[in-house]
Amino acid sequence: MLNPNNLKQTFSANQYLQASQDVIFPEKLTTRAQWIIGRNLCLYRVFDISGLPAKQKESALTMQIRRWAPFPTPGFHIVWGNGIAGVWAWDEERVNSSIEEVGVQAISVLPESVYLPRKEDTAAVWLPATEQGFIFQLWVDGFLFIEKWFGKKPDAKRFDLFIRSIELPGSCKLNWQEIQAICHKAADNPVPEKLTTPWGAKNKTWSILQKLPWEQTMLLGAGVLVLCAYVWLITGAVVATRALSEVNDRAKLLEASVEDVLDARATAERLNQQSKQQLLLLDYPQQLMLMADIESVFKPFNLVLKEWDFKGATLEVTTEGKVNTLNVVKKLEELNWITNVSVSALRRNEQNKFTLTLAPSQ
Repeated sequence: MLNPNNLKQTFSANQYLQASQDVIFPEKLTTRAQWIIGRNLCLYRVFDISGLPAKQKESALTMQIRRWAPFPTPGFHIVWGNGIAGVWAWDEERVNSSIEEVGVQAISVLPESVYLPRKEDTAAVWLPATEQGFIFQLWVDGFLFIEKWFGKKPDAKRFDLFIRSIELPGSCKLNWQEIQAICHKAADNPVPEKLTTPWGAKNKTWSILQKLPWEQTMLLGAGVLVLCAYVWLITGAVVATRALSEVNDRAKLLEASVEDVLDARATAERLNQQSKQQLLLLDYPQQLMLMADIESVFKPFNLVLKEWDFKGATLEVTTEGKVNTLNVVKKLEELNWITNVSVSALRRNEQNKFTLTLAPSQ
């Protein structure tokens, strides 16, 4: 936690970047912070909002985001486009915990991406992330359609799999071959300098006040303006309360009417995500080959195969039969597609579970 006595520029708001392990502090510490979430802590996706009701599109999109984001309490930032919306999501509980631990007041919480340079045309770029890894971006007519963080740049095979998994909204006029050509021409950019004003911050988490150089005299003047605004708001609050209540009632009815449609979309998206996970199995040997090699090891020991659980990177095999497991482990380690073998005895009589770590296919 920061020592308040060491903080300078009390009324300024410098950039604090939350990395995977620690927080990267600015050269000049402040009590207020533009809190930036490292790109490797975020997920990004483009949503098609053309079918959402215009007056309630934000609340309807929020429901979709909460179904998509794999966090207990998702925080998110939306950049609106023409019939589409780009969304970054992160673990809000983790972010709030880090802000509290550092001991600053966050006047904005935004992803690292909106502090990186924005493209105004159609292009693909590789950008080095602040902490580690690389950020791949695909811009189409000035809108960020695809963004993904990689710990290291993928090889050609994995990059092609990634391109094939790209889902573009119906408003995109480019076909798959054109997207592939643009992605393969992605340029390597040097480390970009962080923007002082993020390009995509137009929602409630951003305050225009943080663009100003905070000085005590300005704060006093701002206090007078806030007091005047407060009096004006109190005057209009009585009238606005009734109108707001009616709007909220209509919003609840509308959310209930679109719930079934959103559930169907969520189911389709979940199935699509499962299919993407199956692509990862291409990195490992075929199961028929694995079974044949395993059978050649188990047969001399008269072991009976009871269970088979193939997870891509690992394979769990349960056998039945009285055997010296150390001898079996040694034989398994001779297989060239296995990098590590462990074994555990089960409670059932003469049953053992062998856990094999697989080497990716070359």
